[in-house]
Amino acid sequence: MISPEAKAEARKLGLDDNEHALLEIAKLPATAQCAAVKEITDRQRAARARLASGAVVASNKKAAAKIQAIESDIAKKKEAIESLKAELSDDRDHLDKVQGKLVEACVNNAMISGPSARSADNDVVSVRGGPLSPEDEARFAAVVEAWNKARELKAELANASPMVLERYIAMTRSWGAQGYKKTKESDESD
Repeated sequence: MISPEAKAEARKLGLDDNEHALLEIAKLPATAQCAAVKEITDRQRAARARLASGAVVASNKKAAAKIQAIESDIAKKKEAIESLKAELSDDRDHLDKVQGKLVEACVNNAMISGPSARSADNDVVSVRGGPLSPEDEARFAAVVEAWNKARELKAELANASPMVLERYIAMTRSWGAQGYKKTKESDESD
């Protein structure tokens, strides 16, 4: 039989509907029943705390694994960006060389055609006696336009995002492969 004080204590601590706990308390002498109610309640709280702690630990392990996976993904992406930057640098160097060769070819072509001089109104005039022919004037304009476009391309590449750079690199490689294939085919046909 449970003492009235132990019943009140059990009701207060939420054990009044726990038949197993009430039977355990009833087996004890009346003087020990209130202490047993508190002990049973403390055991239940400790068990719940252990379960909650285990859930937190499992949740923390999952979170730590996710964080590690994200950090690994970030590291891979940083490596890819660094690789793209290196490729971009190489492509910029190649572009500078191509521009230099284009300028050199234009200068050599102009020197082969004859020396030129600037007149007072800043038009390019051949020393051979007059202005450029319409065909030469058109070729000169095309060379100047190509040079300006090459300079614009270089400026655009300097400001491009890694995605744009990656696509540009792939495209230039494709052009290079196509040019190589055409050169090889023309060499084989000769």
